[in-house]
Amino acid sequence: TRFWQIGLGALTYIALSEGARKGWPGKLPVELPVIGMFVVLVFGDLAPAGAHVLIALFTALALASISSSERASSLLSFSAFSYIGKLSYSLYLWHWPFVVLAKHTVGVTPLSIAVCLLLTFGFAIFSYHLVEAPFRYGRPLPPEDMLVKQFRKLFAVSVAICVFVLVVFPRFGSSY
Repeated sequence: TRFWQIGLGALTYIALSEGARKGWPGKLPVELPVIGMFVVLVFGDLAPAGAHVLIALFTALALASISSSERASSLLSFSAFSYIGKLSYSLYLWHWPFVVLAKHTVGVTPLSIAVCLLLTFGFAIFSYHLVEAPFRYGRPLPPEDMLVKQFRKLFAVSVAICVFVLVVFPRFGSSY
């Protein structure tokens, strides 16, 4: 289980909330934990269990660094980053099926990663606006004709991507 990672995030938040009143954490360079995460991601296969721990610790340090950096805080306050933050749970839910499907069918290539990203973002945007936001914020669902239009767009894009993958990667269609 990875519950300890959630716990570490909660402890980081508490420490930063308490520390802010006492002038902590001061000025931590944002680049250091980011470089640390990059190094772990590149060389993490050498010790996978340790890599998970290090990524979680570097993430906690990155959060502490961002909280003390005006430059990083202003960068993350851009509307595009805020929107990705709103979509984060939907992105989390949708990425896994596409990654697994790609891995076991066409393989992991730059093209399959791009397709996975497009599908993940498409489905995340769709489910956020039509499922998550209406339930979280008590917003009414969009009119039915708008839902139908959005579904048709999503369906058309999905079919186009599937056809593209079948044409570019013919082994995908012949293996089943």
